[in-house]
Amino acid sequence: MASPCRQYPYAEFLKDWGPESKYADPAGLKLRKQRSCTAGIITSADLPNGEKTLLWVERKDLAVGFSPWPVCNPKMAP
Repeated sequence: MASPCRQYPYAEFLKDWGPESKYADPAGLKLRKQRSCTAGIITSADLPNGEKTLLWVERKDLAVGFSPWPVCNPKMAP
């Protein structure tokens, strides 16, 4: 069951995932590479329009969102 985030208003959700968004047709996504991380999986996805994006799938509840990084444990430069 979906549970909304306090910092992610419904209007923004619809912009990102709604019927007018570039992600509206999940069947059109081509999943490429997956990286297994401790808390979830980073998936590289190709959109029908040729764009690429990184998706994050949380292990505990299978929530899907945008991945904040392309790797599991990013190291910040000093």
